[in-house]
Order: sequence, then structure tokens, then C-alpha cells
Amino acid sequence: PQIQTHVVGLMMFFTISGFLITLSFERHPELLRFLRARALRLWPALIVCVLAWAFVLGPMLTALPLREYAAWHRPDNPYAYAWDNASLFRVRMLLPGLFEHNRIPLVVNSSLWTIPVEATMYLWVAGAGTLRLLRFPWLTSFAIAAVFGVLVLWPMSAGQFHYMSDLKLTVQGFFGAGAIACLLRRHIPVSTGLMLAIAIACTLASHTRHATPMAWLAVGYFVLWFAYVPRLPSIPHDWDLSYGIYLWAWPLQQTVVEVGGVDDPLVLFVIVVPVLCAIA
Repeated sequence: PQIQTHVVGLMMFFTISGFLITLSFERHPELLRFLRARALRLWPALIVCVLAWAFVLGPMLTALPLREYAAWHRPDNPYAYAWDNASLFRVRMLLPGLFEHNRIPLVVNSSLWTIPVEATMYLWVAGAGTLRLLRFPWLTSFAIAAVFGVLVLWPMSAGQFHYMSDLKLTVQGFFGAGAIACLLRRHIPVSTGLMLAIAIACTLASHTRHATPMAWLAVGYFVLWFAYVPRLPSIPHDWDLSYGIYLWAWPLQQTVVEVGGVDDPLVLFVIVVPVLCAIA
């Protein structure tokens, strides 16, 4: 199946998140401590990002006069952008006069739609942990798999579901897969041999109706393999730039495309990455 690269990235992100968030509650099964940790992880960086784009970078980059940019009557006004995105009440992608002529026009930060989804999954983990369901890993894993099977895999086998038509449900499924991997981590073998076997099976199934589920299995298992098998240098805790990169990558790329006229993906990558890491 032809799965777009950025969608594969989302699948990997939510798999990792499902694993780590579930592990967080398992290690410290205190509801208030868990919610505090999730809030501190999610909101400060998000608030800084949306405020910076609404009231600093947006006015600098807009093609409109500042008075029109700041007008309350506009449906894409910066105040609604800042409040709705920061509060997770509603996801807003547009700011007045930004990126009108880019290849992907108008969209300031496409990554923001996943943040409320992620926050919702935090609440599901908090609920499961509070109800002591994480103490029954096999039962809870079966329940997660059953829900995913009924909502996604069964309709997919009948041709009634496509991952791009309901990407929200797809990434929630990968969060669930990460949670299962965490709950059953003592029973799931992680090896290069099994990774290669899954890759071969995925290739053989590429022209069958099982192509998408096999591709998903390969992506999810690759996350576990890459995390635990290769001997990679450890990254200091203070250098965890992942969330900052996630929040700022899209708007910075849009800015470089508009201001610099850069159209080549590799050139865009080389220009954006150093600035992005510094901001993150």
C-alpha cells in the first residue's frame, strides 16, 4: 500500500506515545501526579507555539495590513487561533494572509490536529489506570485489540475503511498498539530476525487485501525493534527535542518555502533542521 511518509511518522509517534504513557502510569500509579505530568508536557510548549505564531510571527509574515490581520470579525482571526488551539477546544489551521501561495496553501500548522487526540488518549490511560485495569495486562490488551478490530480491521476487510478517511481513528489504534506493547513487554520478542520476517511477509502481502494491516504491523514492530535492538548512543534527558520539533516543523517549513522560495525537499530539510532544533 502507498502510505504517505508523514502518516507513517504519525503511526510511529502514536505507537511510542502509547508505550511511554502507559508505562508512565504503571511506574507511578497516582492519578493527580500522572495528570500533572501530562499537562506540563503538553501545554507549556503548545501555548508558546500558538501565541508566537498568532501574535509575533503571524504579523511579521502576513500579506495583509496589520489592522486587517488583527480584525476580530475575521473567522481566521489570531485571537481565536490562539485560544482554540491552546485550550484544545477546537483546532484552527489558518491565520490571516499567511502562506497563501505555498504548495500547501494557508495551513499554518497541520500538526496541531493531533494534540487533542493525544490528550484524549492520556485521559483513556488515566481512566484505565484509575480503574486498576493496567494490573490485568492480558485482559486489557485483549480489550484494546478487540475494540480496534471491530472499529478498524473488520470494516477494512469489508472495504469500508481507509486509513486516510479516518486518520484520527487510525492513530488512536497505533496508540493502543503501543499500550499493548507496554503491557505485554515481557512477552513480546524483539529481534532482527523477526523484524526481517515481518518485512518479508509485508512485501508478499503488498498486492493482497491484507496489505495495509501488514504494513501497519511492520511499522509498529519497527518502532520496538529500533528502540531496543540497535546499539544507539543514548540522548541526555535534557536534550529531548521531540515535542518542540513536532510543534514547530510544519510552520517553519511553510515559512522557508514562502520567504526563501525553496521547493526541493532535501534543501528544505537542510535549511530547517538546525533552526528547528534550536527552537525545540
